[in-house]
Amino acid sequence: RQLWKESGGDPAICLSSFPKDKMVRERTVMQGLKRYGKPLEALRCLSYSVRMFWINAYQSYVWNKMATERLKLGTTPLLGDLYVDSQNNEIKVVTDPSC
Repeated sequence: RQLWKESGGDPAICLSSFPKDKMVRERTVMQGLKRYGKPLEALRCLSYSVRMFWINAYQSYVWNKMATERLKLGTTPLLGDLYVDSQNNEIKVVTDPSC
């Protein structure tokens, strides 16, 4: 990150600092950025499975952050919480937290 800032965002300079036999995915993105100059095109240089892995990892991160914040409010149902109705297995929204 520091080299990226110092180089003014030059992918060629950053790429030269990466180890040749490590950080394969990062090198691939940096090579794509050097070639295409656009972040989205650079990410498309990664295989589909790697892109999906990163997306799923980010989704998990967001879920865990939100679950952590929700648990700070306690475990009793709050207005707007979702729950599964045990009688018909439907997902419902808490409209009356006192029930």
